[in-house]
Amino acid sequence: MMFWRDEVPLGVQADLDGLFEAALGAAGYLMETDGEFLPLAVVLEVPGGDPDVFGDNSEEESPEALAVLERLYEAARQDRDALVGAAFVADVTLPNGGDGVRVEVEHRDGPALQVVVPYSIRHSKVEFGQPETQAGTANVWDA
Repeated sequence: MMFWRDEVPLGVQADLDGLFEAALGAAGYLMETDGEFLPLAVVLEVPGGDPDVFGDNSEEESPEALAVLERLYEAARQDRDALVGAAFVADVTLPNGGDGVRVEVEHRDGPALQVVVPYSIRHSKVEFGQPETQAGTANVWDA
């Protein structure tokens, strides 16, 4: 789904791309170092700036991924006036039973997108497949 780029200003595209790359990079790093990861958020405070990655700071011993995502969405919604973009990344099982990373990315001046990237781990290295992009659901703006 590349058509979204036809309707979105270049600066917003760059912000969305940066958020996606930071989210996927953080997921890959954690899978390579820890073998897994809980959902994470990536936020952008300044157009064209460097994204910040953060996780859930709850003290639950074994939190459910959906509960973690909900807390991350809520934290971003509370800060939305100070943000220009946000991404939320989670480990998912693909319809074919394979492993994937889902990145939900949105911009205050642009679209909400969902990108799913299959992955495999070989010799402790994550290998990402071809991303699939589709329209997403806004979790921060218009939520």
